[in-house]
Amino acid sequence: MKRTIGVIAIIILGIIILSGFTTLVKTTNVNSYYTIPKELTERVKYDTQGMDGEQIVKYCVILTAELLSFSQKEDLSKNEANCIGYSKICTSLCNYSFKINKIDSRAKHVRGYVSLFSINLCAILRFISPSEYKDFVKDHDFVEIDFNNGKYIFVDPSIYDLTGSMLTTQICSINEKK
Repeated sequence: MKRTIGVIAIIILGIIILSGFTTLVKTTNVNSYYTIPKELTERVKYDTQGMDGEQIVKYCVILTAELLSFSQKEDLSKNEANCIGYSKICTSLCNYSFKINKIDSRAKHVRGYVSLFSINLCAILRFISPSEYKDFVKDHDFVEIDFNNGKYIFVDPSIYDLTGSMLTTQICSINEKK
């Protein structure tokens, strides 16, 4: 029964995200680092040649989803990750791609929540989820992109992998909780 409620909650979240009315809301930065394996750096270097910043971001979100399988418990040695691992890897891939293509942009791993009409969906999921999932859905990690031209966006590789939807939130300013 508890598992069924959790699955229903995830399905409902997926439908809401696909509806296009969701946004990502940042609450804090996350210090994380992922060392990209050498064979992957060669692939990324070849694939991103000539791309602009926005193309690189889209490429890195899709590549991250290709590399990983979603799992509640993260084990990157098995290519299994939750939103934290997806964000960590996507951030590193974006920053590496920006650097090798001499693009003045920066990716940052951040934490916050998914919002629908200013309603925190993580809080709702935490309320309705079985106790073993409450910590898992309490917040959500994603990637902040600063294009260094006044444009910032949030992208979410884990939601892309789960739903096929490129959830991108364009923002004008950053308001962080201290």
